[in-house]
Amino acid sequence: MAAWAAIAPAGYAPAIGGAAPPTAPDVDPDEVMRHAVDSAGPHAIKRALAAG
Repeated sequence: MAAWAAIAPAGYAPAIGGAAPPTAPDVDPDEVMRHAVDSAGPHAIKRALAAG
């Protein structure tokens, strides 16, 4: 469990060199999904769906 706690925050960090998703609370959900797809992160789409 300690290993998971140590590495979990890295999974939520933006990719190095990639554009970070917008942080404004009034962002269009379609734009959030587009950023998730463009990020090519392994779980980005799942996170975008969960946040929406």
